[in-house]
Amino acid sequence: MGDSVFAEHAVVSQESLIAIDADVPSEIAAIVGCAVITGMGTVLNRMPDLTGKTVAIIGAGGVGLSAVIAAELVGAAKIIVSDVVPARLEKARELGATHTIDSSTEDFTERVLEITGDGAHYVLEAIGRPATVRAGFDSLRPGGTEVVVGLGAAGEELSIPINMLVQGDRRIVGALYGSSNTPVQLPEILRLYKAGRLPLDRLLDQTFALEDANAAIEHLRTGAVGRPILVPGSQPLVPIPNYASASLSKETV
Repeated sequence: MGDSVFAEHAVVSQESLIAIDADVPSEIAAIVGCAVITGMGTVLNRMPDLTGKTVAIIGAGGVGLSAVIAAELVGAAKIIVSDVVPARLEKARELGATHTIDSSTEDFTERVLEITGDGAHYVLEAIGRPATVRAGFDSLRPGGTEVVVGLGAAGEELSIPINMLVQGDRRIVGALYGSSNTPVQLPEILRLYKAGRLPLDRLLDQTFALEDANAAIEHLRTGAVGRPILVPGSQPLVPIPNYASASLSKETV
């Protein structure tokens, strides 16, 4: 996908660069550049009428938690979040989830129907597995939309009952990068963060030195809450300033 990872420097096309304010912490810029804009962008761009409605989010990693923040920001009536890691579900509740489902012990579709009565208006699937995409589809109310942002393994396919799709007027759509216009929306997200409107600091997990990238990946795979951060060199990151109360310097170009 054209990424350069696990390196202290990269040569990239100017079309892939977006200027941001100099006072944005690099760790915040890192998560906004992928997880946040995917999760928030999906809610803002693919669920434009979510206010007062219900969204169910499958997967409470960095993308799913970012979607929780956006859904809470726009005033969703019910924000249902599913995961198999209790700490992630706790974090989702802290960020605005109204209901959580531990999918290791509960059936996602049954719980969504129990909570909503007739299904969710929207489902965001951030895992990329056929089983979870299907569970999300089965949880939609008539006329509902499932937005899939999780990437599956190469060659994986999805099976959906045609009559359930047609007679229920349901939709499944994909969203790459949250269907975002990144040169516009990424700076907007950072402006909201610096104004104290988005608690992005709470999406950060522990930091790792660049040479410990394998440990960071294992930590992410086995239950990280939020996003681990890789830091060039061996020094840990300094505490993140509170931009809700800090004075802001002039914007840089």
